[in-house]
Amino acid sequence: MSVIRARKCGPEETLIGPSEECGAAQSPIDEIMTRRIACRDFCDAPVPRRTIEQILHVARFAPSGANIQPWHVYVLSGAAKANVSAALLNAHETCRDEHVSEYKYYASELPDPYLKRRQEFGRLFYGSLGIRQADAEARSRQTAKNTRSSEPPWD
Repeated sequence: MSVIRARKCGPEETLIGPSEECGAAQSPIDEIMTRRIACRDFCDAPVPRRTIEQILHVARFAPSGANIQPWHVYVLSGAAKANVSAALLNAHETCRDEHVSEYKYYASELPDPYLKRRQEFGRLFYGSLGIRQADAEARSRQTAKNTRSSEPPWD
């Protein structure tokens, strides 16, 4: 099966097709970026502890906006993981307006074309789910559904 990729080959030409069609040599970064996916479905197979440790070892080098690295990582399993997951889902469903983020992800005034791209993505994403952009409750329910359905299997 051939993987379909969008690739810019010239200043105004975009090819859709296998990445080899472009003819330009890919850098290692290009290769990593074109193979990146956002997984929303997991199998039932447990993930070995060593694999998790390797992922965390590499992830600590991940870039962040302005290099502020606004994260803390905790690895939970079993009852502790189930309790934290349930508490997060409960907080999302009952008191999400009380949360104040300690890190502002988006700029206060996102300039064009970035604001338009973000808004268009939101319209396309939620629209594909039958959710109107102004329907905050439906968007919230979708977030909760994603939280429940993307529980990874590493217990």
